[in-house]
Amino acid sequence: MRGNINLRFGDPIVIDWTDAGGHAGWSEISTYEPPKIQSIGYFMKHDKEGLYYASGFEKEDPSMALHLGFIPHGCLKKVRKLKG
Repeated sequence: MRGNINLRFGDPIVIDWTDAGGHAGWSEISTYEPPKIQSIGYFMKHDKEGLYYASGFEKEDPSMALHLGFIPHGCLKKVRKLKG
């Protein structure tokens, strides 16, 4: 998911990604799959490391984000802008 992400600050987005995971105790390797996650939020920015998103941001001071998240590029599967 590297490269051209055609989004602007504050765009509402849906992110499909794979999280790092693990399982305590004995597990059969052939049946284990890492968690597949879908997140919804507002696009904050992306850089060479990954994508930043938030559940909200302050309109009068957009540098202030609520529940800021980061997903490394290698974990991103699909990012799309919500229509509204």
